[in-house]
Amino acid sequence: MKRSDKIRLALVISIGCLLILTAFWFKFGKSQEDSRDGDIDLVQQEIASQAGNGLSETTNDQEEDVTAASGASSSAVSTDDAASQTAASEASASKVKPVDTSMDISGNSLYRSEEIIADGESGKYTSETAEHTLQELRGFWESVGEDALKDLWLLDRYQKMFVQLDKSDDLKFFYSGDKNAEGLPEGRGIAVYGGYRCYLGEWKNGMREGAGDWYQFYPEGSGSVVSVHAYTGSWKDDLPCGEGNDRYEYYTEKMDDVSHYPLNVIGNFTDGLYDGEMYVVLKRSEEIVENWYGTCVRGVWQPVSGAGDFEGKIPALYREDDPDNVITILTKLNSGYGVENVK
Repeated sequence: MKRSDKIRLALVISIGCLLILTAFWFKFGKSQEDSRDGDIDLVQQEIASQAGNGLSETTNDQEEDVTAASGASSSAVSTDDAASQTAASEASASKVKPVDTSMDISGNSLYRSEEIIADGESGKYTSETAEHTLQELRGFWESVGEDALKDLWLLDRYQKMFVQLDKSDDLKFFYSGDKNAEGLPEGRGIAVYGGYRCYLGEWKNGMREGAGDWYQFYPEGSGSVVSVHAYTGSWKDDLPCGEGNDRYEYYTEKMDDVSHYPLNVIGNFTDGLYDGEMYVVLKRSEEIVENWYGTCVRGVWQPVSGAGDFEGKIPALYREDDPDNVITILTKLNSGYGVENVK
């Protein structure tokens, strides 16, 4: 074979091989590329699905908190929608981490309830659902102190409980804690009452008895200068009895510079009334705090000895460093001094 023929043959073979390779790539390479594109689409769909499920899970948690706080279920959601949401939530449970509810508990921190605690049908608490909520309140109160209580009472789920008790003719309080064989509070437990009141302490045969802390809160819009009224001390027959401290906190912007505002009344109590030598801390302005003393007999202040006569008034309190400096009380109003609203 001539040399020129050999060259032509080599070129033909090379071109043929190139055409075969091109055809092979077009058929199989494009198919793999389409497959990769399909895989990418599937991945993107899965990401979108997980993201959607994650958003649904978080939203459901948030809605659950709102429902727990308000105690009401939405009637605008149809049965099919509710079932769909439930299915989506269950499907995403294995993919999405639960919301972290651990928070720093101080100041105006947010407290969250993990479960719906009100009756979804009636929107009212039962003894059982209230007990669950009060376990949460007791835990924060005992571990953090009264600062937690001052935050928690403002939440809707507790406001709802207070209001329900205010409107009830049958329920006196909701309770969570130790009970005796008859099912009555006995031991240590927590209770909430109407009028934004709550108690944590010892009980006996269904009544507060022993050491305990009692609080009453006044909403800012109530018109009261008092923000918090509290009693800490001994109880008997459901009333302050023994040594204790009757104390107050105020909305400072509502205070004037003339009145005397009691901060603490410390001493002995009988049936909720001041009864004995009482140590009284009074606030006259934001800057002035004074210590006073007096004697009360079952809620009636006794005249300070040697203080003189005051028409229509009695000298009730005196300064230890200045016995001639007294605070007077109208005689016609001199009765029933003690811890108010504890019954």
